[in-house]
Amino acid sequence: MEAITQLLGREIGEGTRIVLNHDIVYRLRSAFAQGTIRQACEECPWYRLCTKVARANYRRCGCSPTGSES
Repeated sequence: MEAITQLLGREIGEGTRIVLNHDIVYRLRSAFAQGTIRQACEECPWYRLCTKVARANYRRCGCSPTGSES
């Protein structure tokens, strides 16, 4: 959560809600693809899948910013 706190410039903790908008989704996706917010992912069994999704530029990803239809 520390990496997300630094990226978004606001305190993030358990129970924090983040309203997704285009800017936040762009920043999160970019940082994830660059590996700067993936510290908690190292032992995850989905690591390779998520890496593949990021490398494909999140095409067909079901998570869209609020108000977005793409």
